[in-house]
Amino acid sequence: MRIAGLRRAKRLPTSGTNMKRNRMPQNARKPTTPTLTTNPPAMLYGNIRKQHRYYLPALTVLEVTLSMLLSRYTTTLKMSTYLISFVTGDTKHAPILVDHYTEDVYLALPSTEPLTEHHCLIVTKEHIPGLRQTEPNVYNSVRSLCEKLVGLFSRRGKTCVFFETVSSLKRNHCRVHCVPMDREIGDDAPLYFQKSITDLETDTRHNRTLVKIARNALCRSIPAELEYFYVNFDWQEGFSHLIESKMSPTFAEEIIGGMLDLSSSRWRNPTRLSYETQMKLKLDFLRLYNS
Repeated sequence: MRIAGLRRAKRLPTSGTNMKRNRMPQNARKPTTPTLTTNPPAMLYGNIRKQHRYYLPALTVLEVTLSMLLSRYTTTLKMSTYLISFVTGDTKHAPILVDHYTEDVYLALPSTEPLTEHHCLIVTKEHIPGLRQTEPNVYNSVRSLCEKLVGLFSRRGKTCVFFETVSSLKRNHCRVHCVPMDREIGDDAPLYFQKSITDLETDTRHNRTLVKIARNALCRSIPAELEYFYVNFDWQEGFSHLIESKMSPTFAEEIIGGMLDLSSSRWRNPTRLSYETQMKLKLDFLRLYNS
């Protein structure tokens, strides 16, 4: 019986009528959970997004996780390059860490353009100004590493020139340079350094402070309270010059640059290497060092 003026109420949709529109098409392939066996780049950026469109939140989480891991790995590599700057306080010319040789000494590469191929640094972790002021155990670690480098480059027909300039006893860390060069040139290095030190004493009216240093006799030849310059050849005999007044901090670089006919910009205005170049030099040195 119908009453005038009233309309029949619309029937509410049930699960069997209009709700079918919100269902997944029957011919659609049932999505499967992505596995880790899939190639990650293809899984993240390939057709997997179309096939697993119902798992986009999970894929987004996976992308974020992988991105965080990659960022952490990159940060770790950069920390290996710049970690020393936090220790030494030298943020502009901080060396590149290569190997923790002992608990007291590590091997590094200069972050600026090197003088020669495989130019490296022996740096102490202890806050000491120079090799002369080191404890016996630290000195033995430096000596052991230097002798290892001499054997490494000697097999390749090269001579190692080690030098250190201690112009202030307030320096934070001892830093010994190792500059390998061809034996034909390296054999003449003692003559170049001896003449340059002698000329320096004559020009500046210094006292005769050129000291010949026998092998492993640095600590017995120089007082611990004096600044000095020290050069050694294949960790055998060398020379030392006591610094009584100002001395060029790049004295050794200038001599080696003259021997090898290098541009003076390498030591007067050194250019910091890019991160990619630093990593390339580090990997190249590690191949040689671990061979």
